Amino acid sequence: MSRRVKTNSANKKKSPGHLYTANVRGALYKKNKREEAHRKRIRERIKALSSAQPEYTKVRRLKRSARKVKERETAKSKVIMPWIKDPGYRYNAQCYPPRSLPGLPTELRQQILLHTVDMSVVSDEGQLQRWASNLSLVSPVVRYDMQYVRAVWKEEWEKRKRELARKGGKRTVKRGKARVEQRTWRVKRGEVVAKEGPAPRNRRASRCWYCLDRHGARESRCPLSVRDPVLWKAKTKETWRVKEKERGAVCSATKVVFGD
Repeated sequence: MSRRVKTNSANKKKSPGHLYTANVRGALYKKNKREEAHRKRIRERIKALSSAQPEYTKVRRLKRSARKVKERETAKSKVIMPWIKDPGYRYNAQCYPPRSLPGLPTELRQQILLHTVDMSVVSDEGQLQRWASNLSLVSPVVRYDMQYVRAVWKEEWEKRKRELARKGGKRTVKRGKARVEQRTWRVKRGEVVAKEGPAPRNRRASRCWYCLDRHGARESRCPLSVRDPVLWKAKTKETWRVKEKERGAVCSATKVVFGD
């Protein structure tokens, strides 16, 4: 019968398996420590960045469907006077009195319309276009005739421009008096001449991004939100935007005056 001999655990040698397990546990512990320190640095960095970010607030803007409807209504291709591109716009055939302009024969009516403009007075082609648009308002019959009349006017205007270019242009000042009327060469020494700048123009307000309407830059609320709050709420939705101190406020600058 074999006897079991008791051995001291302190003097017992560790096997290679035990050494491998201890090394792996130590490596995992150090790895977890490094990852925890890395996560802590990331949290601190995010906290520092979030404190420097601007404050956000909820605002209302048009929904996509309402925005598309508004864009179609204010499209550049939608002209104010559609009969310029479509002569048959709302055209209904009717009889006119024989002694009126629409009741005259087509050839005679076109000749009368051609003589309503004096080419010697016309300064640019825009005047012809505006006058043709005004004549188109008379009746649909005249509107159809203006297609031919406008083409003839354009040919006459091109011919007149070529004649003016051949003659050297239209002179408004005589050649001998051109230098006399100039103020710059007659300025005395030490005299300060104030140049007149362009007259201030009333610029049209740009479209608001929230409502696609034109309103002043200092108006903090959109016109529809004031005029009809219920309709404004139905057409809009909430969105996050950077909180502004005063929406629509213009940039304010300070004048720096140096002591020297």
